[in-house]
Amino acid sequence: MTYGPGKHIEGIALQHPTTGELSVVVHVVLDERFLNTALSDVTSSSETTPILLRCTDQVRAVVSQTLEQLGLPAPLMIDVTIDDIR
Repeated sequence: MTYGPGKHIEGIALQHPTTGELSVVVHVVLDERFLNTALSDVTSSSETTPILLRCTDQVRAVVSQTLEQLGLPAPLMIDVTIDDIR
């Protein structure tokens, strides 16, 4: 859990392995409706990347963009774990 001024975000941990370095750990639960939509999109496209890998890539992109907007250093690693599908 990451804490900020007056709030926290469950499922995200910012770690500083050494001074000035940042790594991010993100745990997500996918909504079954999202997965069904992604599956139907795959059947109608030529995309060959597995769906769950595309989901984790999208999460990494959002985390990177958010850190950049906040003026934080680019992370060494963004580790994304899909904990469940509900």
